[in-house]
Amino acid sequence: MSALSLAVVALLAQAPSAAEPTPGPPPAPARAHAEVDGLVLEAGFTPGAGTVGDALVLEVQVTAPAGTELGEVQPSKGFEPFMARASDPGTVEHIGDGRVKRVSRFQLALYDTGARTAPELVLAYKLPGGEARTATIPAAGVVIASVLPQGKEPALKDIHDVRGLPRVMSRLWIVLAVAVVLAAILLGVVLGRRRGRTAAAPAVPPLPADEAALKALRELLASPLASAGPAKEFYFHLTEILKTYLGRRFAFDALGDTSDELLRSVRKLGLAEEVRQNMSALLAQADLVKFAAYHPLPAEQKATVEHAFAIVEATRWRPELVAQPAGVGR
Repeated sequence: MSALSLAVVALLAQAPSAAEPTPGPPPAPARAHAEVDGLVLEAGFTPGAGTVGDALVLEVQVTAPAGTELGEVQPSKGFEPFMARASDPGTVEHIGDGRVKRVSRFQLALYDTGARTAPELVLAYKLPGGEARTATIPAAGVVIASVLPQGKEPALKDIHDVRGLPRVMSRLWIVLAVAVVLAAILLGVVLGRRRGRTAAAPAVPPLPADEAALKALRELLASPLASAGPAKEFYFHLTEILKTYLGRRFAFDALGDTSDELLRSVRKLGLAEEVRQNMSALLAQADLVKFAAYHPLPAEQKATVEHAFAIVEATRWRPELVAQPAGVGR
């Protein structure tokens, strides 16, 4: 072994061992349980532990009193950091005494290690009296281990003498390589000149937030979704148009908000009571359709669209306004 090899081995032997990982927050329970409005919400992973990339099934069971309408369990903001592979919303079953039950399953995978908590899931439901509400599913935990072997690292092997590489490139290969480089340079020069001759198209300025929203609403009403399409997809597009408008108009990220979060944001803006009432009615109807499989009547759908037009018209930017709430943007 050469002197250089001995020096490298000595430095590696004296290097300090890796620091112990800092303990993180306590993991969530493997089976989580909560109760709200007489509903029993349970969630858990099967299996409760696995390795990186394993298929994990997150099972959510909801039991509700008689007369309760259960919607589908949905992620509030996506499944990150988990990767969703498949989902089964399940069906509503009657289990006696008028009670109903729904079991939903989500097949997930995780490519990180450690104790992790399930993504936030929400359930839309309707009480026997007709009031629409949402509930957050309790978060269950799972422990993910590495697929690499754990324990002591193997000892370093001796460094052998470096052998000379055989000469494999002839003069012909060198000439060919130089020719390819010169051809690439020439091609780059020609293409660069052509790009310089092409006049850049003038940029089209974006529509103001209110005009873009009204245009999108009219296009949605003229689309097949408004008459013969699935109501769930129609209401999804309707709420996306409204969230996009509010986010641009009042300079905040509304697309990622749940209905409750969006209503809180609207209250903070200090908008008129009529705007808040229209917003509350629209979101309540949309949640029923999207999460509780409610089929609206044509008159109900028309009223919801009128709420959206009224919200945009009442809050659109007007040059004659002198004072506006702080943080308001066009």
